[in-house]
Amino acid sequence: MAIHKVKVLRGKDFEDGEHVVAFVYLLPDGREGLVVFNQFEIMGHSLVAEDASDQQIIERVKAYAGGRPFVIDLLNDQHFNAADRIIKQWLYSMKTIYDGDMYLFGIAEE
Repeated sequence: MAIHKVKVLRGKDFEDGEHVVAFVYLLPDGREGLVVFNQFEIMGHSLVAEDASDQQIIERVKAYAGGRPFVIDLLNDQHFNAADRIIKQWLYSMKTIYDGDMYLFGIAEE
């Protein structure tokens, strides 16, 4: 099982001001990726980022990262480049709710 460095942050989208969750991960080749969520499915119910607790967000991000949707989105270029200067500035303004290791489905250690 390959474990990778990740961060989960919450805050406001820099384009429309809506509440969002940012999932930042580091790939073995050193590239940083980013996925942005504005809502989650929790036990069959839709939950917007603004109403979700930190723990609910972390659990949903773990479920996403540990499943096939993560690698499918990655292969289909649905992720953002977290190393972009403007993205870095935006992420800096957000609240970190998780900073640690997480399993990323389909991503080897190196």
